[in-house]
Amino acid sequence: MPNVAFADIITFTRGSSGTRVNAAGLIETVTTNNPRFDYDPATLEAKGLLIEEQRTNLLLRSAEFDTTWTAASTTVTANGTTCPDGTSAGDMITPGSNVNASVYQAVTLTAATQYRLSIYVKAGSSAHSTIGLYDVTAANFEGLLVISWSGGVPSQSSVSGSATGARFDPAGGNWYRVSIAITSDATTTAHRYYLYPDSAAGTGTVYVWGAQIEAGSLSTSYIPTAGSQVTRSADSAPVTGASFSSWFNPVEGTFVFDFTPSAANRFLCSVNDGSNNNRFSFQPGEFSQVGVTAGNVNQGVLDAGNPISGERHLLAYAYAANDMAASLNGGAAVSATAVTLPAVDRMMIGAGVGGATVLNGHIRSIRYFPERLSNTRLQALSV
Repeated sequence: MPNVAFADIITFTRGSSGTRVNAAGLIETVTTNNPRFDYDPATLEAKGLLIEEQRTNLLLRSAEFDTTWTAASTTVTANGTTCPDGTSAGDMITPGSNVNASVYQAVTLTAATQYRLSIYVKAGSSAHSTIGLYDVTAANFEGLLVISWSGGVPSQSSVSGSATGARFDPAGGNWYRVSIAITSDATTTAHRYYLYPDSAAGTGTVYVWGAQIEAGSLSTSYIPTAGSQVTRSADSAPVTGASFSSWFNPVEGTFVFDFTPSAANRFLCSVNDGSNNNRFSFQPGEFSQVGVTAGNVNQGVLDAGNPISGERHLLAYAYAANDMAASLNGGAAVSATAVTLPAVDRMMIGAGVGGATVLNGHIRSIRYFPERLSNTRLQALSV
């Protein structure tokens, strides 16, 4: 079988533009139907191909806090500092000697739904800042994250309500993307996204840019908005037809994945026939779930270990009739016998059958060998 580069056989699509972090560590827009090869904004390390599901930023003027946003006893100094996209669009928020001073924006949400609030922040003179989701009808907060500042670095001081899973991701240039998941009220749709620049003394400043609220438990890449909400379409990376059959060996083979998942139970890859009846499934969860289904009959699932979300992993998987095995991060290979191989004709990279359950993470590389490599080789290839 010929040597083939996956980049040459993937039919990549995305029905909108999307953002990525480039090799210089800056956020930039990538045009429709072009893949996003992402980098760590702090270390500049290459993270690989970014594959994400469709998401919508429900906030307007996501980086313009001097318009659309309501300034309550605060002053917004627009475009006063360099922000994560390299422009000078970062805004400074100054409270008017009031711990309740804030900027906020009204937003209509679906009731009883978990949303992820995020915002890029940089330290000013404040010791504590707060972001939260306010229920307008009930006149109370569904959740709050109080941020403590120390040496320019934010951390969690406290959370309340349904707020959970706070993250403080370095974004380069002393910026951090702070995010928290909060569930909307069971019956109310009218809400507000709040930022309190100094929720302790009411006098300290904070720099802000790139606010976002999206349905889901985890943040995805930044979706800039102006006068209306913006939807980023899902990334799709299938390999089909002759582009698949020219290299895939239906009798035996080995895959090696280098990837970073963002959450459990998302598909790293699915090799299938367009249905769930015949497929190889690579779905990192509470364990590294590698499963085979043939003729709508489960042929077995391998537990190769626990791939931690947000960290880089290597998974090697080999198959042949009545013989499959997998190794995660150099661990001892786990295996299964009595395996009937499915008849498949396509590969969905970063998603399940039909593009379902998108990875929302990064894939650095995929290697394929048209033979069933030994368990010793699997262990060596996954280090």
